[in-house]
Amino acid sequence: MSDWDKPLVIISLNDNPLYAGFFPMVKHAWERIGFEVELIDVGGSSHPGIPYENWSQVSRILRYGDYGDRPVMVADVDSLPLKSDPYYILWSSVVFGERLAIYGWDAYEDDEYDCLRKFPGGNMTATSDTWKQIINPDGLNDADLLKSWSEIESLDGRADPFMSNFCEESLIRELAIYWHDNGGLVLPFARGWHRTASGLRAYRRIDRADWHIDEPLLHAGGYYIDAHLPRPLCDHLDAVRPLAEYLGVEL
Repeated sequence: MSDWDKPLVIISLNDNPLYAGFFPMVKHAWERIGFEVELIDVGGSSHPGIPYENWSQVSRILRYGDYGDRPVMVADVDSLPLKSDPYYILWSSVVFGERLAIYGWDAYEDDEYDCLRKFPGGNMTATSDTWKQIINPDGLNDADLLKSWSEIESLDGRADPFMSNFCEESLIRELAIYWHDNGGLVLPFARGWHRTASGLRAYRRIDRADWHIDEPLLHAGGYYIDAHLPRPLCDHLDAVRPLAEYLGVEL
């Protein structure tokens, strides 16, 4: 029997000023809906051979398997959960057993690889034991594991963390395909999207690409699922302030 009582959300950060200032508000928002938050802050560091801009994502992937049978969700520091009912808690409850839950499978429905399509990195959820099977099935040390990832022949050529074109979603897709082919179960869930002339917009999201907050809906609770925050925060304080006030935090 596990001794944890809350699922965990993992967020990573580096010294890039584009992401400065988001974490306190985002941490509060996750705790408000029943999660504990683990921050992996790499500061200005990196790993030999890995570009600085890749390391904060790569370093958190290395830690997904460190928490036993606890559900572990991946989240970005500029993504703010807002839904006030147990939406995310219920979401994290589907992953017991060898399952990886992918939220937003429909975001890449036009991907040329169809059933092997990419999926968004945010809100991927599995137990930590399952994450260990996905990312490190052979129990390698970090250095050897990173080398093994660099040798993957990926569908889009972007799974190598040592390359400047690295994409976390590309790497996780390749690892998940291998794991799925060896008995794991990927659970794809649709997010729901508006396909507009100016691009893809998620249902019930306050999106930095088309920023608008319906404050009565916000304060009623239960409508908005999340907010994709404008960056950097210091340049958008007035835009974000209604969310901070709703959550009861200071900017």
